[in-house]
Amino acid sequence: MKKKDKNLGREDGNDEELLLSLQSEERRKVYIYLRLIFPAWATISEIAREIKSDYRNVLGALKGDGKRYSKKLALINVDLVEYKKGMLGRYKIYLYRAKRKG
Repeated sequence: MKKKDKNLGREDGNDEELLLSLQSEERRKVYIYLRLIFPAWATISEIAREIKSDYRNVLGALKGDGKRYSKKLALINVDLVEYKKGMLGRYKIYLYRAKRKG
């Protein structure tokens, strides 16, 4: 059984993945930007524009693409970022923000 760490709000076994995830410069820039705008939500396009990166790199950092960015170390999978679906007119959009305990 894994114990929960009271300070981080996550299970003990996840710390190694968290550190490995933040070794990527792109993931680190995305996470820092989302922490700076917390509690606001942002789209991938907004994040990419603000950190001066490509849309696909930001998407890979957030969700992982299985090639350049590992899905196992993606910011959503290591529990640093959350997302929700929204609507903009008749279009579906995804909004992202840093989690409270990250």
